[in-house]
This record gives sequence, C-alpha cells and structure tokens, in this order.
Amino acid sequence: MYSLDPVVVHGRERTAEERQAYYKLVYNIRRTYPYAVLAKERMDLYKAMRDSLGNRKETRHYLKEQEREIKNDFLEDLKNMTKSQGAILIKLLARQTDTTAYFLLKDFRGGAKAFAYQTMAVFWGYDLKEGYDPHGEDRDIETIVQLIEQNRLSTIPPRKTPAMAPKQKKEKRKSKKARTQPSAATGLWQIPNPGNP
Repeated sequence: MYSLDPVVVHGRERTAEERQAYYKLVYNIRRTYPYAVLAKERMDLYKAMRDSLGNRKETRHYLKEQEREIKNDFLEDLKNMTKSQGAILIKLLARQTDTTAYFLLKDFRGGAKAFAYQTMAVFWGYDLKEGYDPHGEDRDIETIVQLIEQNRLSTIPPRKTPAMAPKQKKEKRKSKKARTQPSAATGLWQIPNPGNP
C-alpha cells in the first residue's frame, strides 16, 4: 500500500493562451513568494520588538531603522518587478499575514500613511485592501504556492541577501579577522577550512 501526494485536477483542459498565462503566473509567484515570506518574518520580528519595547519613541526609532534596512535590501528588486508581479506580491502578503497590505500599513505606520499609500496604489492599478481567496479567484496562486511549500517547485531567490543585524555584522568581521591573524601559540597563519569557515 502506498500513500500518494494530493493532485489538483482542473475541470477542463486549458487553451494555449491559458497555458501561457499559467506559466507566466508560475514564474511570477516563484519570483515574488520569497519576498512575502521575508516580509512575514520581519513583521513578526517587529511585532515582538514593539511589544517588548513598549516605549513609543524607541518603537518609532526601531521601525525607522527597519525601514532603512528593507529599502537597502529590497528597493532595487521591488522597483524591477512588473505590474503583475506587484499585484501578486500584494496577494501573497495577504496570504502570509492573514490580513491586507492596507491594514498592515495602518497598524505599523498609521491611518494617514495607509490612506496615502492606498491612493498611490490605486493610481498605479493596485488595491492594497484586496484580500486573498484561496478557494475562489486566487485558487491558481494557492495551488502554485502549495507546490513551493511542498518543495516540488523552486523559488527565485532575491538578488540581494537581506542585511544582518549590526551586531551580527560586527561579530562576522571579528571572526573573519581572527581567522586571518597568525596563531598566538604557533605564530603560523591559520587557513580557514572551506567546509567550516
């Protein structure tokens, strides 16, 4: 007896145009999904930090710091996305966070900023208030995301590695410097092991 993976069966065969549109959707999701996952991780981290800080001034300072890091890490990649990739990213953010991009902005930046971003988004053809419907209009997106989460479909990673926390950067520099210094005991240079840097 064998247990088989679930298979999604579509009601009818796709036309050539529909297949082409589906392959394009697959590519766009593979490109945008890692950003949605990273956004969710950063949001959880920020929420935990906000709850632990309590102080409004410290929280605002921390948020600005995070914003700078996000811009540094992802702004160029996000600028190079197509309009359809941007729309899919908004959908995937809604999927990952169980809320809309608009309410995320409202929670983190306030109502005025959320309204301003929504107005700008509408001008460019997006809707930050749009939710995610895995059983309705977004079922193709859900099918593809499930393939990614089952490791049956790979993603296209961000072009730039996300920035580490400043403390981690300092520790990395120190450990690199220590590896290139002569050993105090022998006076010989230590060669880093490629398998264990």
